[in-house]
Amino acid sequence: MPDTRLGLSGLAFSGGGIRSATLNLGTMQALHQRGTLGKIDYLSTVSGGGYIGSSLSASQTRNEEFPFTTNSHGEESIALEHLRTYGNYVAAGGLPPMSCKT
Repeated sequence: MPDTRLGLSGLAFSGGGIRSATLNLGTMQALHQRGTLGKIDYLSTVSGGGYIGSSLSASQTRNEEFPFTTNSHGEESIALEHLRTYGNYVAAGGLPPMSCKT
């Protein structure tokens, strides 16, 4: 049985590649909006969860603001815009259409 007397909490980001990283990003944004993310004491990641977990750890290590926000006008932060642009695991901006030659 875990000892809960210290009041510590942990967050685990699962694996599953880029899809997992995307799901975990949404989870992280929701926790941030509710003011809960800053109360996490331990972070555990695996595979795709490591992509987004390491970016969170890096921003926290440098005492930066939460990097993945959208302002009241719907404008995304530079970090979030970068993820949208380069988060495709195949190629940035996608691949050009392929022609099928028979």
